[in-house]
Amino acid sequence: MANNNCSIKFLLITERQQDNGPAPIYCRIIVNRKKTEFKTGEYCLPKDWDEKKNLPKRNPHQLELLKFMESEIFRIRRDLIMSGEEISAKRLKLDYLGVEDEKDARLYLLNYFDVVISRYQK
Repeated sequence: MANNNCSIKFLLITERQQDNGPAPIYCRIIVNRKKTEFKTGEYCLPKDWDEKKNLPKRNPHQLELLKFMESEIFRIRRDLIMSGEEISAKRLKLDYLGVEDEKDARLYLLNYFDVVISRYQK
């Protein structure tokens, strides 16, 4: 079996921040030096982001959610290893999102954001 080094990092993408508001948090999965990223659906102000830990400083709910995401991705990795299946960053992302391919992932994210937006519009 190939070496399956894996790391998960959360990134605050300030380039996509709008009008000095919160910036989106992305999840980056790296397996054997190959990476993939996806939006977590969470946002954070740059002043509330810990650059050293790559995690939010002042929002325990958000921190708990990101840690849960990380543990779920590592659980998926462990399950793939136990079943002898090939592991890649893309595979972990798609399995975490519960989709078959990148096109399905985009549709899943669009549906997810529709739900999140509808919550805020109420």
